[in-house]
Amino acid sequence: MESIGTMAGGIAHDFNNLLTVINGYSHMLLQEISPDTPYYDKLEQILMAGRSAGNLTSQLLAFSRKQPHSPEVADLSSLIANMDTMLRSLIGEDINININLKDVSPVLVDRAQFEQVLVNLVVNARDAIYAVQSHGFNGNIIIETGEVILDSVFTERHPGSSEGRHVFLAVSDNGIGIEEKHISRIFEPFFTTKESHKGTGLGLATVYGIVKQNQAYISVNSSSGQGAKFIVYWPSAAERQTNSRKVQYDKGKQRGSETVLLVEDSESVSLFAEEALLSLGYEVYTAGNGQKALDLIKNKNLKCDLIVTDLVMPEMGGKDFIESAMPLLPEAGVIFMSGYTDGQIVQNEMLEKGINFLQKPFTIQELSLLVRKVLDGPGSEPV
Repeated sequence: MESIGTMAGGIAHDFNNLLTVINGYSHMLLQEISPDTPYYDKLEQILMAGRSAGNLTSQLLAFSRKQPHSPEVADLSSLIANMDTMLRSLIGEDINININLKDVSPVLVDRAQFEQVLVNLVVNARDAIYAVQSHGFNGNIIIETGEVILDSVFTERHPGSSEGRHVFLAVSDNGIGIEEKHISRIFEPFFTTKESHKGTGLGLATVYGIVKQNQAYISVNSSSGQGAKFIVYWPSAAERQTNSRKVQYDKGKQRGSETVLLVEDSESVSLFAEEALLSLGYEVYTAGNGQKALDLIKNKNLKCDLIVTDLVMPEMGGKDFIESAMPLLPEAGVIFMSGYTDGQIVQNEMLEKGINFLQKPFTIQELSLLVRKVLDGPGSEPV
């Protein structure tokens, strides 16, 4: 599974480079033309398809545990209660859903990722029920929460789990069940027993990746024709943490006139980012990798206000480049960008504090907002 995860992360990284160009230019063109233009709707369809492709790469990143996440202390029962209406609309009126929530200890969790886990498990249960070809069959899904202390006996039987107090989320159904020969493969990306047009095979793979990224554990109990029960064990949070208030930025484009050094090895991504920055009023210098950027700084005595650099590049990557460039440009701001977040800027599978990170694919708005935020300094508000 680890090698498959590495491959999935690499594929997602390459696709995100391509999607940066496709989505970026589509978005840029839509802003430049009138909605009455004959091909406006076609451009919208291209952008929508690009965003859908971006969602698929996000699932690949989740499986490979390279998806950026922002954990905070939360109550799983409360999160589920807030999703009640959405979950019921998701499965339809022909399936019964019972939600049994207990008072549980807080856990450290990325809310968006937890919602993704729950939705994927519920959709999987729904599909398993629809796969039952029986007249008058009553489908049932049960969602439960509770607390349990996992001991050494449990962890020995379930490699990857950890001892101590855990909050569990259980999703069970009375659907078609899983054949024993398939259980060991259900978390593999693209593995599915559904018909080719009825699933990507990424739902449970995404769940698995998110669970691992959050130091949780997932188990499954199922047999053919007997339904299935998935249980996710989330470690209880040791203490509550105060969530920092996030500055809300205006969604419009933020312009400027400062000098930006753009370092990116993908020619198409570099061209799009350069055009975007130029259209916002910035003076832009480009380099194909860290070594070329360093040579540019030294040989031309380049002074810049901001460095926007890709993370993984040939010859010299973004992190090594910044470490070499900072003594020469101590006042310059820095933004890392990448198609995935790997160990170079991730510590204990969380983004390091203080890192300004731009996830590919990105739009001109997302680029402009982060550039302005970094240039204006901490706590600043855009004009």
